[in-house]
Amino acid sequence: MKLQLRSSNKTSNDIAGALLRGSDMVAWLKEISSWELDPASLECYLIAEAGTNRPTAMLVIFLHPHRAKELPLLEPCIAIHQKLFIPANTELYPVVSEQELRTMLIWHRQVLHPTFGFTGFELKDQIELSSLFSFDILTEADWSFAHPGNAEPVPFTHIHVYQPNVQELFQQIQDEIGQKPLSEIKKEENNRNIFKKAIDFLKYQFVKALFKLLMAFRNSLAQYAVAAGQPGRLPDPQAPPHWLDKLLENLGKSLKVMNGKREKEIERLMKLFDKNQEEALQYALPLNAFYQNRGTHAQSNTLTRRSTSFNLGSLMGGQTSNVWDISNNFHSLRDKYLQAANNAIATKDFKKAAYIYAHLLGDFNAAANVLKQGGMYREAAALYKDHLKNLSAAASCFAEGGLYFDAIELYEETGKYEAAGDLYAKINQPEKANSAYCRFVNDQLSSNNYIEASRVMYDKMKRPDEARDMLLKGWDRKAKEEECLHVYFQIGLKEHPDQLLRDVQFVQRNYLQIHNESAFLNVLSKLNKQEKTAGCREGIFDVACEVIHSKAERNDLHGLYRLKEFLPEDKLLSSDSVRYVTQHAKPVPAKIVDSFKLTTDVEWQDVLWFRQQFVAVGVRNATLKFARGNWEGDIEYYTWPLKKAPWNPYRFIQDPSPNQRILLHSQGGEELSGVGFIPDNIFNLDFSVAFTRNLGVFAKFCLNGEGQICCVQDDVAPVLHTYNNQFQLLNTISLKADLAKINTTLLIESDLISDGKNFYAYGEGITTILPDYTCIDEELSDTVLSLVLSGILDNNKHAIAVCDDNAILYTTGPKGLTYRAQIPSGEFTQATFLSTDTFALYSHKVIRFYSFDKEYSISQIKRVPVAEFLIKVLPTTNLNQAALFFSKGYVKLIDYSPED
Repeated sequence: MKLQLRSSNKTSNDIAGALLRGSDMVAWLKEISSWELDPASLECYLIAEAGTNRPTAMLVIFLHPHRAKELPLLEPCIAIHQKLFIPANTELYPVVSEQELRTMLIWHRQVLHPTFGFTGFELKDQIELSSLFSFDILTEADWSFAHPGNAEPVPFTHIHVYQPNVQELFQQIQDEIGQKPLSEIKKEENNRNIFKKAIDFLKYQFVKALFKLLMAFRNSLAQYAVAAGQPGRLPDPQAPPHWLDKLLENLGKSLKVMNGKREKEIERLMKLFDKNQEEALQYALPLNAFYQNRGTHAQSNTLTRRSTSFNLGSLMGGQTSNVWDISNNFHSLRDKYLQAANNAIATKDFKKAAYIYAHLLGDFNAAANVLKQGGMYREAAALYKDHLKNLSAAASCFAEGGLYFDAIELYEETGKYEAAGDLYAKINQPEKANSAYCRFVNDQLSSNNYIEASRVMYDKMKRPDEARDMLLKGWDRKAKEEECLHVYFQIGLKEHPDQLLRDVQFVQRNYLQIHNESAFLNVLSKLNKQEKTAGCREGIFDVACEVIHSKAERNDLHGLYRLKEFLPEDKLLSSDSVRYVTQHAKPVPAKIVDSFKLTTDVEWQDVLWFRQQFVAVGVRNATLKFARGNWEGDIEYYTWPLKKAPWNPYRFIQDPSPNQRILLHSQGGEELSGVGFIPDNIFNLDFSVAFTRNLGVFAKFCLNGEGQICCVQDDVAPVLHTYNNQFQLLNTISLKADLAKINTTLLIESDLISDGKNFYAYGEGITTILPDYTCIDEELSDTVLSLVLSGILDNNKHAIAVCDDNAILYTTGPKGLTYRAQIPSGEFTQATFLSTDTFALYSHKVIRFYSFDKEYSISQIKRVPVAEFLIKVLPTTNLNQAALFFSKGYVKLIDYSPED
């Protein structure tokens, strides 16, 4: 009879040995060492290659087989009667009885293997593992002359890029750019004008000095005459009274002629912009540079050539400049500069664009923005830090430029500990990274933001158990409870995929209460859709049934409708649930909500109507808080820690298009990162919030409906910046506004509201910015306090301007605003459109509701006095209902139907 091996699907736990292939004894010993077993508990036999004495494998037999079950063996073997060893996934064929087998197994140990065949071993063939080692013979030697060798090099703890101080940095850029002297101007121009320019300069200085001297002499004569009691007469009656005035008149005319030459020089500069923009920029004069004109050098009638590259050094001042009166050409010259800046951005010459914005226009926000686009992060960071005092933006630039230690210092100073921790981790300093992460987690926990705290604890600190404990606390304390529980289960699935049902049952036993049963079912429904294991889904369904049964015992039968979420394949379950509820449900009073409260420990500052919901923003100490809710009183909160409380309120800026984006701005508020809100069963719409701090503190913003951000700044004269959705500057347009009609101080404090491609701002009057960027100014009899558009309610067809003494209703069109009607009243400061033909006028103490017909005849609907500090009136999803939001968090829903 011939014994053979054949494959077997039977699994056996009786592992008795293992085969180690190959002839590398070192590899055998490493494998045996990894088992961490006592060598005395092993029997080892060498298997030779057929026909030779060369080893090809080693059979290792476990004298204590129970230990082998835990070992990761590559080729385990099983034993038959402790004598024959075969591979673990095989069996003998044909089957033989034990008695027959005993007569065949004549050696002490034998192995049958498809590769090595049948091999037997006597007891004397067993080898000791120590015999596989070879030891050198020890020889006596004198080690007194041994040299210890070179010391280990000291490891780097960090490499820090040398940061020159501001003056050194400026000088480096200055040396890199270089300035072109006047001698490099075209040769024929120099030969013709250099001597004449010198004569003109000396002549101008002489005439100007003589004019000042004679004016002083004349003033002293006049004072002497007054003192002598003869005002209007010179003390010497023999002196001709007209010669001094005549001389001063002639000198004045000469100065005017000389200044006319300077006017011509500016005109020549503007013409040069049309011919050769690059060369013209080299002679350009600063229009609004804050660090220019610290001292003046001698004036001349010609322009001096300048370098056109951005130069941080010259921004610091300490240099003299030639002061020119360009008031008559200010707007024209500024248009030339802005066009040159736009061209530089279009051609990606960001250094030149930065030169124009910073050196010529004094717009450091725009300069820093284009420097960042051009990858000049160090220069951009210097502007943000030293000139704009925006440490958050400076830290971001340092980080993007690889200057991690500078970024970390600013991140920690501004309280952005997660960002600091990320950079510590990037430079391989795990202890400092964990310390920064701990500070971030503590900040989030102090604001009851368990989601963010657990995210960093799990993803970055690699402490899943602590992260899950935080999430259970959030669930128990109703801090975004549903999201906390969902994330709790998701982390559990990643760490222990086979323990989901045990986690669900644990929460059910220890953390389920009546008030959170519905939220628990919401989470179970999501898990049921996600989980693919049939057994686990059945367990989740059983838990859901227990919760639904508990609710039904309290006469809350609506949970039965949710059974179909867990058994979607049962097509009759939905109709059965409806029939049962219809037959057994007791009447439940309808939920009528006429008021609810936001958290009262926050000073609420602004609120807006957003897709059938409301979104509110407020501040509590140094914490920024959001609330989003519906008109049934369901509310969710989101918080961000601030370094310090802002000195001006936050306010919303909404996109007029169907875009899920909101801007948040505050003069003096901190720059925070954008946040996406996760939808759930109550609020099935996510949206993002972007913060505008990096675009300027005193700027006015709007979203133009095309995914772009528009920003009006008015340091000297208004300009319109356009940014893409990544806050990269696209272009700048000079607004052709009549400064004599616009109160620029009020314009800085005003709102900017979008209407397609038209923009509106308010001051003492209303300025309409048309698509071609020309401005139409409408003067009013009193100051405008607020200007609102009707928004998505009727596609911005109407606007209301609330003034000191009245409120004016307008319609909007391609040419701006058209007057329709007004309401004489001086008690209002704000307005809100509630529908296409109704609106509310209100202040902090009173509200009046109005409607208007097709002829724009306005009639009052209702007057409602309020006792608390009112911040906003919003429409709701119910017709003739408005929501009143108060600063302390109280929200009242009122019916503004006409009074009987």
